[in-house]
Amino acid sequence: MSNPVIACDAVKIRFADAGDQLEVLHGINLDVHTGDFVSIVGNSGSGKSTLLHILAGLEQPSEGEVSILGTALSPLNKTQRALLRRQHLGFIYQLHHLLPEFTALENVAMPLMLNGMTRKQACEAAQHWLEKVKVGHRVKHRPSALSGGERQRVAIARALVTNPACVLADEPTGNLDSSTAAQIHELMVDLNESGTSFIVVTHDRLFADMATRRYEMIDGRLESRHG
Repeated sequence: MSNPVIACDAVKIRFADAGDQLEVLHGINLDVHTGDFVSIVGNSGSGKSTLLHILAGLEQPSEGEVSILGTALSPLNKTQRALLRRQHLGFIYQLHHLLPEFTALENVAMPLMLNGMTRKQACEAAQHWLEKVKVGHRVKHRPSALSGGERQRVAIARALVTNPACVLADEPTGNLDSSTAAQIHELMVDLNESGTSFIVVTHDRLFADMATRRYEMIDGRLESRHG
């Protein structure tokens, strides 16, 4: 059987708190395979976003191991982790984090150019993904000229343009009105059905219930949700 896209084995993380060690995550185990749509819900401060950062190699666990496509992260230095992340993962945030001085097309093309692709090739790929997420008619507009939903669609295109093994999304619709959020939910489900793997942290339980694998973070422990 092929390696999981992301594997999380007995991960714990502790933070210093008034001279003591506060354990935030308690032995998390999670394997994510190609085509999975994993949702994680939980109260604020339960450790959801911390886990997402650890899965992406943005934070190091105090104990345990995370692997991306079979490569363990703990032996890697910061630069090596960043390269692995850039090659294999995509990210969507609550705030789109688009660069305001660049057009939608340039924002989406940028990860490819950072990976060494020519500007022409990168822009062609960016155009394809912008059309796929239904903002192909807005490619020349800067973020300030786009609606909230359009900006998030551009951010999704940017996350997908490198054909990542998995997309990690932290409250991807938390800043949108309910109608626009529903459109983004539908788009992400459609992309998953086309083969893209997702790990989504969200407060929106209706969105979470669209996932094929559903979890809840309760006091730093990941519990499977059924039904």
